[in-house]
Amino acid sequence: MVMLWTFLSPSFSFVVILDRASQFASGLLAGPGSIWVHLGGIVMVQIGYCGWSAGLRPMMRGGAFREFLNTLPIAPQARLGASALLLLALDFLFFSPLLGGTFWIQGHSVPGLSFYVVKAIIFAGLILFIEAALVERVFSVFVAIVVADCALAAGCTPMSGWLSAAFLLTAGLAGASGFVMAGRDPLSGMFRLSLPPRSRQKTQKSARHTDNLMRVPPVVRLQLRCLTQKGAGVIGSLVVTLLLPIGVWALLSVFAYDERSVPVLIAAMGLCAQLSLFAFASLDTAHKQAMSFSKTLPLSRYFWLWRDLGLVSALFVPSALFFLLPLGLHRLVPLTVGGIFFGAYFVLLGSLRLTVRVEARWRLMASLSLSAVWITVILREFT
Repeated sequence: MVMLWTFLSPSFSFVVILDRASQFASGLLAGPGSIWVHLGGIVMVQIGYCGWSAGLRPMMRGGAFREFLNTLPIAPQARLGASALLLLALDFLFFSPLLGGTFWIQGHSVPGLSFYVVKAIIFAGLILFIEAALVERVFSVFVAIVVADCALAAGCTPMSGWLSAAFLLTAGLAGASGFVMAGRDPLSGMFRLSLPPRSRQKTQKSARHTDNLMRVPPVVRLQLRCLTQKGAGVIGSLVVTLLLPIGVWALLSVFAYDERSVPVLIAAMGLCAQLSLFAFASLDTAHKQAMSFSKTLPLSRYFWLWRDLGLVSALFVPSALFFLLPLGLHRLVPLTVGGIFFGAYFVLLGSLRLTVRVEARWRLMASLSLSAVWITVILREFT
C-alpha cells in the first residue's frame, strides 16, 4: 500500500517519465544535430547498458558451470547469439522508450516512421551485440561496433532518404561483419601472445593488488577484500551508481529543469540506494562466516556495524552528490533543503542496513518499501 501510494502520487508519474524518455529516444535517432551530437548520445547510452549488464556477467557466463561449457564444441557465434537473446529478455523494458519514440516523429509520415523503426532496430541490435561481447569477452567485435556506431550516427542526422538508407545499411553490415569476426577473434589472439603466461600474470596481478591494499588500515583492507570477492556484484553496482546520474541529467534536460525535476531526482536517489544492498549483504555474509573467530577478539558489539556503514556510505554517497548537483546549479530548491536531502540519504542507507537480517526472499520487498517511505516523506514534506 505504501508503494502504491508513492507511485500514484500526483508529483511523480511514471507515464511522464516514459513519455520524456521516448522523446529523448526520438531526438537521439531522428532529431536535429550534427553527427558528433548523435554519436555522443549513442555511445553514452551504450555505456549505460554495459554498466547494467556488468552485474549480470557471472550469471550470464554460467557461473560454476563455465569451465564445463568451455569444453563443449560451441561456436562463438552461438554463444553470442544465446547471450544476446537472454539479454533481450532482461532488457526488454529498457527498450520501451524506443517504441514510444514513434509518437514523437514529426508529421507521423510513413517514410519518417519507417526510417525511425529501422534505426531503432539497428540501435537495439548494437546494444545487445556489445553487451553479449562483453559477457563472452570477445574483443574483436568492438572494431565493427565502432564503425557501426559512426555509420548509425551519420544516418540519424537530417539528410536525404537515399543517403540515410546507405548509412543505415553500412551500420547493419558493420554489425554483421563483427558477428562473423567473432568466430576468429584475432585481437584476442594478439593479446594472448603479448601477455605473460597465465600463472605468471595472475601472480603479478595478485602481488600488485596486495601491495596496494597494504597501504590502507587492516579493518578497511578486510572489508575491501569481502566486497571485491567473486560473485559479490559490488563492482557492478558501483558502476551503475556512477552512470545512473548521467542518465537522470539527460532526462532532466528534457524536462527543462522545471518543477518535475525534483520528484524525479528524489525517486532516482531512492532507487539507486537499493544497490548498496550488494555491499551490505556481502559484508554481512563475511561476518557470519567469521563469527566464531570474531568473538575471540576484544571488539565492541557494534564494531562492524559502524565500520560497514562508514565504508558503504563512502562508496555510495558520492552518487547522491551527483544527483543533487542539478538542484544547486539550477536553483530548484534552497541550499538548506538540498542539505536535508543529502543528510536524509545517510538515513536511508542506515535503514537499508537493517534489511540484511531479513530473509533473502523478502529482503528486496522490505528494502523497496523503505525506499518508498523515504521518497514519500521527502516529496510530501520538503517539496
